[in-house]
Amino acid sequence: MRRARVVAFIVLAGVCAGTAMLWPGARHAFALNVTPSMPIGIYRIEPVRGPIRRGSLVAVCLGGPYAQLAARRGYASQGSCARGEVALIKEVAGIPGDTVVQDVSHVAINGRDLASSRSFGSDSRGRSFAPLPASQFRLPPHYIWLYSARERGFDSRYFGPVPDSDVIGLGRALWTLR
Repeated sequence: MRRARVVAFIVLAGVCAGTAMLWPGARHAFALNVTPSMPIGIYRIEPVRGPIRRGSLVAVCLGGPYAQLAARRGYASQGSCARGEVALIKEVAGIPGDTVVQDVSHVAINGRDLASSRSFGSDSRGRSFAPLPASQFRLPPHYIWLYSARERGFDSRYFGPVPDSDVIGLGRALWTLR
């Protein structure tokens, strides 16, 4: 049964990749997540209509030094966004106006602890990684807090809030391995 799921996953991944190559307008219509920070699988990326809501999955084009770090370490692939940024799929844990409290032991949004939100000084391969310093702040307009419910997920614990203008669409899981 497990082997059949893996074979089906590979076939679907190939179809998605082929669609993206043969139909350039569909470049962000599908995303293949192979990192463990979100369920491994195939996601459809749909346009954002209206405000981004807490709990939504979003596809984000992460830029700057964190994008370079993510590409260099294999957390995400470089160049999948329009300006060469790294594309990530994450859950939205905080929206504008929410209060974020972060330290190395946890992250809380509006007084509610996020599960598995402890920050680490190294990634899963033991490479040094510095979480953001302890802080408490209110998310400003047009910024969101991204979250991965995995202990070592690459999310806002390490790169901070993200402008909602970096969101390229909402993610919908089509098929995942779990």
